[in-house]
Amino acid sequence: MPDLLTADRLLLDRYRVGAPLGKGGMGVVFGGTDTRWDLPVAIKVPRGRAATDRALWGRFAQEAATWQSLQHPRILRVLDIVDDDSTDYRPAVVMPHCDGGDLAAWMGRGAPPLPAAARVGSQVAEALSFVHGQGLVHRDVKPANVLRSAEGDALLSDFGLVRALPSTPIAAAGGSPAATAMTGTPAYMAPEQFDGAASPRTDVYALGVLLFELLCGARPIRADARAGVAGWAYAHRHAAILEPESLRADLPADLADLLRRCLSKDEDRRPGLSEIQATLDRHAEPDGDPAPPRQSREMDPRALLRLGEAEVRRGRLEFARRCFEQAREALADLGDVQGVAASDFCLAGLAERRGEWSRAEAHYLAARTPLLEYGQAHDAACCDQGLAALCKKRGDLEAAQAHYHRALETDTSERSKAISLAGLGGLLSARGRHDRARIVLESALQVFDAGHDRRASSQCRADLAIVTWRLARHSDAIELFQRCARECTAIDDRHGMAHAYHGWGCVLADLGGDLAEAAERMGQALSIRTAAGNRSGCAESHYNLGVVALHRGDLGRAERDLQAGLALYLELGEPVGAANCEHNLGKL
Repeated sequence: MPDLLTADRLLLDRYRVGAPLGKGGMGVVFGGTDTRWDLPVAIKVPRGRAATDRALWGRFAQEAATWQSLQHPRILRVLDIVDDDSTDYRPAVVMPHCDGGDLAAWMGRGAPPLPAAARVGSQVAEALSFVHGQGLVHRDVKPANVLRSAEGDALLSDFGLVRALPSTPIAAAGGSPAATAMTGTPAYMAPEQFDGAASPRTDVYALGVLLFELLCGARPIRADARAGVAGWAYAHRHAAILEPESLRADLPADLADLLRRCLSKDEDRRPGLSEIQATLDRHAEPDGDPAPPRQSREMDPRALLRLGEAEVRRGRLEFARRCFEQAREALADLGDVQGVAASDFCLAGLAERRGEWSRAEAHYLAARTPLLEYGQAHDAACCDQGLAALCKKRGDLEAAQAHYHRALETDTSERSKAISLAGLGGLLSARGRHDRARIVLESALQVFDAGHDRRASSQCRADLAIVTWRLARHSDAIELFQRCARECTAIDDRHGMAHAYHGWGCVLADLGGDLAEAAERMGQALSIRTAAGNRSGCAESHYNLGVVALHRGDLGRAERDLQAGLALYLELGEPVGAANCEHNLGKL
């Protein structure tokens, strides 16, 4: 069987193979063209022994499927996986072609400016945060595995060595390389990786090496090249890193400290990815708002919807809105009622994220009935869950409860039912039915835990902590919030971390003991929410910080926080929160 694909071969009657672009230990990458859209693509196929060993084909295909499941704007997308007669039944992975090359080539052209380097490093940290949140470790973070788009954005790629963390569905299914295998690129491997161990902090070490190269122009550790892997293992375990300031005199002190901590021999001393990202963002050039996609008017409208969804995850909300609205207009012109409903659903979620409650409600209402008529029960139930959340925000608990019950009737899948039950639990608690709320939330939590849905589990556990607090079980509530904070830190869920810290602070404040620690926990939540642009969360934090300051007798701080909370609640159209702020301002 030939080692390489034949040039000009057509895969899936769509992707035309071009010239080879490069090769690695297990695969070779070809250029190519997506003939449907006349766009360049890259096509990766096994090479060498992997090209002929059918057992390795299965591993290659499994890794490709894992990669394809990772949908994030900082991760190179997998467009298709081909394993039919057009590839002689070898698996092939089709990806977008990146005009910007990889980071190794970029750095090879000279040291990048610090703001650009910090921006790219932050983007790689963002990608790894998402990967770890899915229960995976990359294990091969290096410049050659980070590509650059035409706009200069970083895209993490090559998940051939990805490992599932213990107690995840992928690990249980054997969907990752052997747990004891020593794998990776020696120059970027953490000390523990040479012993076959790997955790999210292992990727942090490799990211530290990459960041050191980006910011300082050299690798942080020197090894005896004649000793091969053993030389690198000794160097990473025992050698001191080069001083960052000696290589770049203008390097800010906080970045130099970050590099040292990322490259700690002790993995427990390495920082979390959220801290890495926040530090780099302080020095990064702004992303800016991108121009509309090339030839977007000729794009498949549903592809434009997917592009908009990616931009929402990326935080480019205005650009996402233009994508969704353009897709909706095109689908309406085509008479595609289902497509228009899908567009309304996307626009509703976006409007809710932006705090535009009336617009979100209008889009959810427009989307729900057509989605249900076309058999999209899951999305229709999501509309009801979104409408329930909006009703709860404006204090209409009866309407919120009706929407959650309708969602339960619409989609009977276990996870959808659990989401609706979690929402109902919050409503029952808000109406004072705390014992019933605890039972409902515990039922939902069992489903999330059984499905290894760590983000949903931590959110539901936080809601359960609130109910436990309202049942006057303060110690149990604090323990639940502390567990939530640890879980959210482990998966770098900043929204969940803020929720846990805020609740923890509220329980401490209710106990009336250490109000200083209560304010500290609430302040942690406010910092995270401010960085994320979470205006609703910031309003809640300011309100509760104001109440704590009032009890501590710090009237100036109380007035500042309560006024800030009031302004946000009024801007968001949340009358209940605004009324609470005004009530406490009246006590000053």
